[in-house]
Amino acid sequence: MTTEEKILEAARDEFMLNGYSGCRMRSISDKAGINKGLLHYYFKSKDALFLQVFDSTFQELMAGLRNALAQDLHLIEKIELIVDLYSTHFKKNPGLPAFVLQEANRDQNSEFLNHKRKNMSPMAGIFHTAVEQAKEKGEIRADIKSEHLFLSLLSLMIFPVLAKPMTCVMMNKTEEEHQTMMEERRAFVKQFIKQAIQL
Repeated sequence: MTTEEKILEAARDEFMLNGYSGCRMRSISDKAGINKGLLHYYFKSKDALFLQVFDSTFQELMAGLRNALAQDLHLIEKIELIVDLYSTHFKKNPGLPAFVLQEANRDQNSEFLNHKRKNMSPMAGIFHTAVEQAKEKGEIRADIKSEHLFLSLLSLMIFPVLAKPMTCVMMNKTEEEHQTMMEERRAFVKQFIKQAIQL
């Protein structure tokens, strides 16, 4: 692993754990096993490191969503691709939803959110177009509103990740049992959405 890769891995862990405000460059350099001067050689500021850490993660997710929605498939099949994408992405980055929520509550005009908003905002429009086209083709119910379907899909995928500590206690689940439940949830969410929107 290169020095830069060590820095990015350490920074990801620290940002996820402490958020932007609570994260210190000294903690990142210590975790990466380098001195602070070398850290600043690679990344001039915390902002620059912050954006670099999460840009690749969001770009991967956004590219996957665009690809799924661009497929010449039935809307239900597109949604199944999105469910698989989110499930895989959050399994690799379980702290991401909580982190984004924390940053949104901290400062809705933060550089991080403004940077991501430019990439994320068009997705709702692309999803809306896909839903409207599916209605015109008679693939789904005509009374389905794209914004409610979009929010429902996000909620079904994101809430279990955010609520993991609470649900593990309430449902008496171990870490391994929770992971198994999340894998089973892929099929559940796909079937749940299908039943909600099909004719």
